[in-house]
Amino acid sequence: SFELMSSSNTFFTRQITSLKKRELKDIRFKLSAKEYLEKHKVQFYFNDVAQQIMHTKPRNPLNMLSKYFTGILEGTNVMKRDYRYISTCARNRKSFVALLSFVYNYAVDDYFAIEEYDQLVKLLCPDFDCQIVENAFTLAIYNLEKQNPSSKQVKLCTVNYPEFRKAFQISFYYCEFLTDVLQEVFSGNKQDAVEIEFFLKQIIPITLKREYSTYKIPKEEFVRAILKDYSKFGSVAKQHKKIYINYYSFCVLFYLKTDKFFSEYALMVEENCLKNVQQQILIEQ
Repeated sequence: SFELMSSSNTFFTRQITSLKKRELKDIRFKLSAKEYLEKHKVQFYFNDVAQQIMHTKPRNPLNMLSKYFTGILEGTNVMKRDYRYISTCARNRKSFVALLSFVYNYAVDDYFAIEEYDQLVKLLCPDFDCQIVENAFTLAIYNLEKQNPSSKQVKLCTVNYPEFRKAFQISFYYCEFLTDVLQEVFSGNKQDAVEIEFFLKQIIPITLKREYSTYKIPKEEFVRAILKDYSKFGSVAKQHKKIYINYYSFCVLFYLKTDKFFSEYALMVEENCLKNVQQQILIEQ
């Protein structure tokens, strides 16, 4: 019996030690309660749903609470919301990007000018920041020019929807990260090119902020993976054989690498949107 207790105590001691080691590695346990809530925007969501409950005074407020947080998990919570709400956190931004894909998935073969894309986005969010639409359109045009400088679309300054969507995804979701890259790596100049080694040296400190940041920052390994394809876009100095990259080239590589991540989430949101529409039709019938 003593041996059994001793063995049991040893087992639990190991479990506790293992847990403590994981806690030390896990950034969650290094954050204060306030920092943790801010990172995940918990207080923001509670404040928002509380305001809705006070405004609508539903018969069953707990049921409204349940539907509200289910909507967040399903990615449908950004419907008919203003820019302040959808841009507050990474989850809302990703959900809005997915909603955009769902609503305009019929426009796969269509080409639009920047003004038309601005209108399409604002049909879903009337006060959406036009600067983000402009940034995305500029990236998409840059990529088309690299692929085929003499194409009809480049001359007309129009972009097909799938290309715009890819550029829009990172321009919105990673907005603050891309701003940091532009300022800290390229000194605010989008046209200037820097050597790849310098680029890595400058961008690593930015990626190290990701665990503590309230906005989205990719991992260092992911950035390194992106740069494996830099030769398609980077310019080579003839004398020294050094590879250079500019801001636009990095962004294009970035959005090409992240498209799968957004596409998988968009499929989930599309299914939930369709389910909600079907439920609404049944209710109305």
